[in-house]
Amino acid sequence: MMKLISLVLVLSSVLLSSETADTALDASVNHNINTSVVDALIRALDDDNWMVREMAAVSLGLNGNPKAIDHLIKTLQDESPHVRMQAAAALVRLGKKEYINQIIENLNASQREIRVRAALTLGEICDPYAVNPLIKALGDDDWLVRGSAAIALGTIRDPRAVAPLMRATHDNNWMVRRDAVIALGVTGDSRAVEALLQALNDENPHVRIWSASSLVRLGQGEYIDQITRALHSEDFDLRADAANALGSINDSRVIYETAACDIIVLCVTSYKLI
Repeated sequence: MMKLISLVLVLSSVLLSSETADTALDASVNHNINTSVVDALIRALDDDNWMVREMAAVSLGLNGNPKAIDHLIKTLQDESPHVRMQAAAALVRLGKKEYINQIIENLNASQREIRVRAALTLGEICDPYAVNPLIKALGDDDWLVRGSAAIALGTIRDPRAVAPLMRATHDNNWMVRRDAVIALGVTGDSRAVEALLQALNDENPHVRIWSASSLVRLGQGEYIDQITRALHSEDFDLRADAANALGSINDSRVIYETAACDIIVLCVTSYKLI
């Protein structure tokens, strides 16, 4: 199984790297390679393992080849909700915007893993149409879903999300508060400054670190010392978070990947952290 999953991941990396391929590469050769890769990924949509089918759908969406559209529409009938959701996301990336509703519907799924993945997928797609459903998801009963929705809203960077994210900085779960202050920094909206200043007094040091990071992103450079001081903490996890927060100031991809990976890992391992 792992070999098959690795194969799909390799194919995906080939597709992504094609954007930066050597311009001297013969166009016909590049076309032949891309066609072969797309054909292989289309076949992988019929794999007997849902994880392989899911990754194949993701990769086809990133590739952008319209040849995959009919096959992805067929995959919307897959038995796995994970595969169906990624097929819909791929179709949206390929210009079929109407399929975003199939992802949004999963924000109301009974399984929290599905709701989490739906929120993160909507953030990856970055379509403003998803803002209001994601704002609603900030009120989900499960903190993992609320955190996922916060990160997704930050990624979309829509002004409508700023006030709800500011309210989320008072969530009863520290990881949701952390994700909310991260998202506010990513939005780049100066209205968030007051909420972030208040969050500097949060009882959790991780929330304080990321609040300072977001303030720096919003032009409040004097708060960078609060992050660098944490590099000398006795808590290695706090030191690592501080280093990551410093790296995120100039690269929002670090923020999304960090928070999203945390959420996915915790979701899979079913940790109950409050």
